[in-house]
Amino acid sequence: MDDPIFAAIETHRAAGQGDAAAAVALLDVGPCTIAGAIALMRYACDPDVAWPGDRVADVFDDSSRAFLQVLIRQVVEALEQLAPA
Repeated sequence: MDDPIFAAIETHRAAGQGDAAAAVALLDVGPCTIAGAIALMRYACDPDVAWPGDRVADVFDDSSRAFLQVLIRQVVEALEQLAPA
C-alpha cells in the first residue's frame, strides 16, 4: 500500500519552511503505514525543518495544542491502529 504521507512530506519540503498550510496538510494526510509513520517522525526531528509556532486544533480531543504535539499524537494513533492485536 502506498502511503500518501510521503508525498505530503515532499510537498512540505518543497513549499519552504514558513508554509503553515503545507505543515497542516501533514496533519490532514497522516501516515497509514509503519514506514510512513517512521518517515514522518524522522522528518519531524530534522533540525533544519521549521514548524508552525501556532497552536492547532487537536482532532482527538477538541483542544488546542502545539503543532508538533498534534503531529506526534497523530503518529501514535496511526501506529496503534497498525499494530497487530
